[in-house]
Amino acid sequence: MLPLTGLMVFSATLYYVYSNLELPTAPPLAQTTYLTFRSGAPLTNFHSDVDRKVIPFDDMPEGLRNAVIDTEDKDFYEHGGISPIGIIRALWADVTKGELAEGGSTITQQYVKQVFTGGERTFTRKIKEAMLAMKLEREFSKEEILAKYLNTIYFGHGAYGVQAAAKTYFGKDAKELKPAESALLAALIAAPSALDPFDHKAAAKERRNHVIDRMLAEGHVTAEEAARMKDSRIRLVKVAKGTEPGYPGAFFAWYVRGQLEKQYGEETVTSGGLRVRTSLDPELQRLAEGAVREALPNPKDPEAALVAIDPATGQILAMVGGRSYSRPGQFNIATQAERQAGSAFKPFTLAAALKQGYSLFSYWNGPSSITISDDRCDGPDGPWTPSNADPGEAGGFSLASATAHSVNTVFAQLVVAEGMSPDRVARTAESLGIQSPMGNPVPCSITLGSQGVTPLEMTVAYSTIANQGVWHSPTSVMSIRSPDGEKVRYPSTREATRLDPNVANAVTEALTGVVEYGTGTGASLGSRPVAGKTGTSQDYKNAWFCGYTAPGQGQIAACVWVGYKKTEKSMINVAGSYGPVYGGTIPASIWREFMSGAVDALEAPIASFPQPDMSGFTRGPSQPSPSPKPGKSPSPSASQGPKNSPSASPSP
Repeated sequence: MLPLTGLMVFSATLYYVYSNLELPTAPPLAQTTYLTFRSGAPLTNFHSDVDRKVIPFDDMPEGLRNAVIDTEDKDFYEHGGISPIGIIRALWADVTKGELAEGGSTITQQYVKQVFTGGERTFTRKIKEAMLAMKLEREFSKEEILAKYLNTIYFGHGAYGVQAAAKTYFGKDAKELKPAESALLAALIAAPSALDPFDHKAAAKERRNHVIDRMLAEGHVTAEEAARMKDSRIRLVKVAKGTEPGYPGAFFAWYVRGQLEKQYGEETVTSGGLRVRTSLDPELQRLAEGAVREALPNPKDPEAALVAIDPATGQILAMVGGRSYSRPGQFNIATQAERQAGSAFKPFTLAAALKQGYSLFSYWNGPSSITISDDRCDGPDGPWTPSNADPGEAGGFSLASATAHSVNTVFAQLVVAEGMSPDRVARTAESLGIQSPMGNPVPCSITLGSQGVTPLEMTVAYSTIANQGVWHSPTSVMSIRSPDGEKVRYPSTREATRLDPNVANAVTEALTGVVEYGTGTGASLGSRPVAGKTGTSQDYKNAWFCGYTAPGQGQIAACVWVGYKKTEKSMINVAGSYGPVYGGTIPASIWREFMSGAVDALEAPIASFPQPDMSGFTRGPSQPSPSPKPGKSPSPSASQGPKNSPSASPSP
């Protein structure tokens, strides 16, 4: 009588607990964030310890569903969430062993354990697990429960859910799995580490064949199909997930990750399942990486960075942050390295001077060296005494030809001319897109590019000039959606007019001379107009070429930097060339190689730059010639002038 009474009391207690037990709301599953190129093609993904993409039931092939059910819970479609026989068997094993050793869990119970009750091994937890499983069966269909389970369960290598598992082991979507591949994934559920096919292929194959036997026993495959599945080789992706080498656009992808984390936080980026369409163009990225690799193929060669931007939108089209990418979050030269720009900074001085009304036709004396008698330029060693890169480079220059031939001594005078100042140059540079600190007080040497800047911000600044003075904040993200397909708000591109269009066009006019007859002829695209500027810092430690094509379809602004990671190391007799590296040599060559392919890929028609109205620019020393483009062999004075081949000995 007592046992019966106790059983009745126990049953009543269970019924009371069941009646009052609420099915908790399942917490959102951690999901992987996926990045794509602007075309929609996959770029990469980011996740924490959990790599998961939730997919619908219809994307889970029938063979996979059968393999899992036949192995884990053959009565899945018959029971109501628990298997009484399985529970009795498990309880008996627990009692005889004196500990909670057996599970006896259905698929529904396994899901409940994963999501609601955790791994605590107690009798109370098992009771709660069983009750929640029955509650779950009353609220959801079998298909819904199976889909939840297959999106939740762990398969090893950080892969949670069948989609991540299919990508990790086979490099394909779950819906593309072959029957034998589905059987292998079903096999891994029992012990993902011990059965890891990357490290324990024999054990994994043995367990896979057991799954196939279960499918045969349940009538889901024929004997002939089972034999064929067992004979099939286990063909995995070449490298286990998480150990892959660098991929195209890797530096850019991690730059995007940093931008996303600033906006949403690390947890959302690694676990929120964002679907991010980036601005990166796959073909332009391939061209950029190829141009760098071709110019600098050897491990001992200098490093290089390249950034390309659409001036009309601010969208980043290509980014190379170094010659090779080897580890997650590797230092990105394009966005993190502040290096001296040399004469690539001179267009900002030119823009500041043109805003003050100085003329490209103004005529300046450019000696090989000069002492600037201005208190603003004095240093600890006395007055500032800059020199030209080539001691033989001296004479009279129009401001346009001084820009083309990168005459330091002319720009040293310009930065302290009437109405000008180093601070004015700094403010102009900042308005165009330079964000690195300019110093306080700003040194006069800023006009020669003594301040550290990144390739990204230099490209933004040149893009502003290319876009006739309209600045756009650099944009790496085009759209973001949640795992459910809902749009996620992301800061839109900001734009502002930072330079008068006529001033911007006048700067461009001068920069076309750099490529046509000045220090940047190595960047020429033939009949396609190009505006740009070379730059070389002191002792040949940094070399730059920044330039852009004409407005219209396919307009691009791009900057190339070349140098060593160690900032004190000079570039002389490197990369198969003799002598020092100037902006007009390797950087211009990389720029030309990339840009020639880019304009072809974008099918950009040849266009002309807008012509500036020069009537408003009247300031500066008078000049004997009205032409801002003296030709390939300029002779600004009878006795001295630039060399007939300026590109052979470019100035910094």
